[in-house]
Amino acid sequence: MKRAIVCILLILGASSAHAQDTHRFSFFICPGPSIPIAPQDFSEFWSIGPGLSAGISYAITPALAGMIMLDGSLFTVREDKAAEALGINQTSLDIAGGRITMLSVTGNLKACLTPHASRSGPYVYGGGGLYRLSVGGQGMVGGWSVYPLAWPEDESALGAQFGAGTEIVATASINILIEGRYLIGFTKDESRQTIQLRLGISTR
Repeated sequence: MKRAIVCILLILGASSAHAQDTHRFSFFICPGPSIPIAPQDFSEFWSIGPGLSAGISYAITPALAGMIMLDGSLFTVREDKAAEALGINQTSLDIAGGRITMLSVTGNLKACLTPHASRSGPYVYGGGGLYRLSVGGQGMVGGWSVYPLAWPEDESALGAQFGAGTEIVATASINILIEGRYLIGFTKDESRQTIQLRLGISTR
């Protein structure tokens, strides 16, 4: 009888430990560059800018997690390309604003490709949510004339993203994250697309 009770306690203890190991939260923060790739006026006239991602994930199973991510990127206008397209000297070009702020909030599913490797290794994820484009300034001034060159408007839309990366164990509670992702905002006329590269940390 005592042996049976001991066996039951061991089984319950193992199950509890597995549940605690599987169902747990992780927080992450990842800075890095954001690269405009489409449409053409976005990739040609706006420069690579800084970005920052942060969020929380919850391990559903050792191989699958749910993830909520906040991401922000800042792009500035390329004055050389703008002056060239307008056919004026860059020194006479005055930018009214000249920046784009891009924000997204997405819900994602994350698949760990090596789920039993102590919470490290490669992973992929994808999901969708809300996308916001905010534009600083209304155009470009050359001499006395205002040119609305490839100037987008403030807009909110649906968005989606797909990413892949790897986690590397740094300490007993911290992993290093290296990842890249493709983000698309389904804005009117033409969807805006970026590639984002991130290097950061996550808790585990």
